[in-house]
Amino acid sequence: MSGSSSTRENMAAPICNCEEKCVIFISKTPKNPNRRFFGCPYFNFQENMLYCDYFMWEDDFIAYQTTMVELEQTNKERDVINSDMGVKVNQFESDMEHKINVLERDIEVMKFQSESQMKRRNWKKYVGIVVLLVVALVIVFCIWKHTKLFK
Repeated sequence: MSGSSSTRENMAAPICNCEEKCVIFISKTPKNPNRRFFGCPYFNFQENMLYCDYFMWEDDFIAYQTTMVELEQTNKERDVINSDMGVKVNQFESDMEHKINVLERDIEVMKFQSESQMKRRNWKKYVGIVVLLVVALVIVFCIWKHTKLFK
């Protein structure tokens, strides 16, 4: 970078370590002739002026910016997917809660029906036992009455 270079302002540029907007220089070195790079705006400005030595090739910066735009787009797409997933999860939870409530209600109805059927069965048993006792008493009474008549 000690070779000569020219500068040009650029609207989309990185910020150097001095927190200044970088400028574009054009390399005049034999290894990278006419290759553009970003550098501190104070680079080679004055002999005694301090600068931060920030350096980035323009094509590397463009590639970095492209990657960042792609990442941002990917993040937006992921956010949309996550939002859709959130809506679907909420709907699923709501559906499951409704189904659970229906099942719990059905269980309560079945318990009530089962208890009612058991009560009816028990009542029928008791009625049957009472009828048998009454019939047995009538038979005993008839036998007693019949035996008393013949004596």
